[in-house]
Amino acid sequence: MCQEKAPLFTFNLIMTVSMFFPTACKVTFEDTPVPVANVLGEVGGGFKLAMKLLNSGRFSVASSGAGVLKKLIGKFQRLHV
Repeated sequence: MCQEKAPLFTFNLIMTVSMFFPTACKVTFEDTPVPVANVLGEVGGGFKLAMKLLNSGRFSVASSGAGVLKKLIGKFQRLHV
C-alpha cells in the first residue's frame, strides 16, 4: 500500500455499463515507492494475485448468466406450450 499522493501514482475514473459497479478506476504505479511495512504478500506477486481474483469473478459472472438463461427458458416454455 502506498500514499494516495505518492509520486508516480495516478488513477483515473472509468465509466462502465455494470449496474453493480457503475464506475471503476484505472490505477497506475510507475516506480512508486512502497514502504516495507506496507507490502502486502510477496513482492512481485501482485499480478498473480490479481489473476486469481479475476478468475473467481469470471466464474461468478458466468454462473449468473447461466441462472438467468435457465429462468428465461422456463418462462418461454410456459408461454408457448
